[in-house]
Amino acid sequence: MRFTAGLIVLVSLLVAEFLWPESRFIAFALSAGLVVAALTGSCLMGRILSRMPWNKVTASPTARSAIASIPVATQEL
Repeated sequence: MRFTAGLIVLVSLLVAEFLWPESRFIAFALSAGLVVAALTGSCLMGRILSRMPWNKVTASPTARSAIASIPVATQEL
């Protein structure tokens, strides 16, 4: 999470320096959010990212389902 936040701040500052000066407000907002998270112990961005579909934990496979997922060779070797 901290890597992502730091990367967004870094990219925002680089974009502000070379392309679009207003992008520094993205870095400011993210930095302010990190300060609030540190003071309160609650991170809104972390909660939002943890609810994204790619962060969902799937159930552990059973032995039967793991064996069933192994492809079967159709040709003799």
